[in-house]
Amino acid sequence: MNKRLLAAAAALCVCVAAFSGCVGRDVSSVGTINGTKIYRADYEYYLRTQATTIQNILGVSDDSWREMEYEGKNAEQAARDNAFDDITSVMVKAQKAYDDGLITEAEAEAEASANRRTTIEQMGGIEAYRQALSQMGLRDEAFERILKYQAAAAKTDEQYGSAEAIVVSDEDAAAYFEENYLRAKHILVSNEEAADTDSEAELFTDETATDASEEPTEPTEAPLPIDVANEIIAALDGGADFNALIAEYNSDPGQSETSSYVFTEGQMVDAFYQAAKELEVNAYTKEPVETSYGYHIIMRLPLSASDSEYEEQKETVIQNCRADKFVDIVDSWKSEVQIERDDSSIAKAKIN
Repeated sequence: MNKRLLAAAAALCVCVAAFSGCVGRDVSSVGTINGTKIYRADYEYYLRTQATTIQNILGVSDDSWREMEYEGKNAEQAARDNAFDDITSVMVKAQKAYDDGLITEAEAEAEASANRRTTIEQMGGIEAYRQALSQMGLRDEAFERILKYQAAAAKTDEQYGSAEAIVVSDEDAAAYFEENYLRAKHILVSNEEAADTDSEAELFTDETATDASEEPTEPTEAPLPIDVANEIIAALDGGADFNALIAEYNSDPGQSETSSYVFTEGQMVDAFYQAAKELEVNAYTKEPVETSYGYHIIMRLPLSASDSEYEEQKETVIQNCRADKFVDIVDSWKSEVQIERDDSSIAKAKIN
């Protein structure tokens, strides 16, 4: 998974409070870190965050995402794998904070308690909070652990992941931009546009058939979006100009004959990003790329740190580069501890 997305998904975990209305104890685990249990309830919190993140990247709003492909594997499995990375990273960072004297366990517990009280107030009281916690399928003790881990891990982030701790030079940023960002343009054949065309054709046919003295007109069936997309590719194979076809067919209002997109992983739906990444510069996709928006024909274009987009996005590029460097540091810490993973328990963890 893209390192920044991994860190961002972990950061999405909301600091909320626990309450005493839940009963029972969490005993199931999905693994251990140096013998310390990774409780399944804690893992499921990160799993739900990952599921939401991947669903948004894939651009779908229902459970169909589970069967889609993400990062070269089944999307649901990617969510389960990434969630395990998330929780182990948070736990390792928390232990790092304790070991290096950045915070004591008692201080972490106090911060977690303060966050609980603030969240209950912001939600309008314990009953609203209780309902929200129940909807997330979480118990008191699970949230207590999560909040404590997060409080300690935040100290490690501040100490070792800050701009002062990880300096990104201009050379680093420029190299990162050219390695991790893409420039592409595309022709979108929209599913919605095809549906609108079908409706208009049916309405027009009905109107022409109102005069009984005239021969009924046979309905004209609109071409399927996939067929239109394949026709565009055939035209490109025959030497047609990509920009001219954008003007004729494209349904994306943000794409014109003279514009293009500059992006990195997570900024476009995953199928679009992966297809663009696999292309050689100035090549186009030989098969339509399907997303929830329709069918795309994508052409990859040259990109350099000398381009204007680099200066426009430089601060973001530096932040992303620093985040990736910090993930490398955390991964090195994780390599120094013994992490055991229980795949059978992970497979049983609930997403919703």
